Amino acid sequence: MVIECVVVMGLIGAVILMSLKTGKKSAALKSLPLLVVPAMYIVANYVSVPLTAVVDMSAFAVYVALLVIGAIISAVMVGGFMNQFRKKSTKVAYITMCMGFICVFTAVLINDIVVRLF
Repeated sequence: MVIECVVVMGLIGAVILMSLKTGKKSAALKSLPLLVVPAMYIVANYVSVPLTAVVDMSAFAVYVALLVIGAIISAVMVGGFMNQFRKKSTKVAYITMCMGFICVFTAVLINDIVVRLF
């Protein structure tokens, strides 16, 4: 699913670029947390096996740990950006959509790892 992650990052990157071109710098900045999980999957794809020599964990455990770390980083970023909204309804909508994407995408990627490795 590396190719799929690259495509997702490309689409989100295009949205960020369009936001920047239209002068909506804050909207572009608030879209950045969506890039962390697919980027971490790509990184984990290449570093999980070499990291097994450093840590006493299986490749599967390292892979999943890196994805969960990516999801946590995204969640922290979403929480930080959420405070920039004034209205509570906008905050709730932002956090619901972003965290929904992050959780579902992380679950799909972990499922892919399980299917591939077992």
